Amino acid sequence: MKVTLKYTTAASAFTGFTTMGGGMLAGPFGLAVGAILGGITSFLYTQDKFKSVVEIIRELTPAQKRMLVNHLENAFRDLDVTDVIHITTLAIYNLSSRGMFKMLNYLGATRCKVHT
Repeated sequence: MKVTLKYTTAASAFTGFTTMGGGMLAGPFGLAVGAILGGITSFLYTQDKFKSVVEIIRELTPAQKRMLVNHLENAFRDLDVTDVIHITTLAIYNLSSRGMFKMLNYLGATRCKVHT
């Protein structure tokens, strides 16, 4: 999952920057060209380097799938408004991949009771 997050974040940022650059240089048409070029470049760069979350879940054993369901149930069972506010604040102010890892670790440590 960390590899998926890493490559998806990098590809998304690159595609966003090429889209913005295209828009600044050529207006609305440049937005489209920048997005297409950035998207294709991101695809070529990340091809065969990571799996989607759907693929990862499909490859889990039945026991691992049950454990995932249990962790998700535990994470959402006791979720209240203050938790949602805290997670949203983390997401807004930590948009880097490091910040996303912090948020995922927070969820894992406080809600899922994951022990490594």
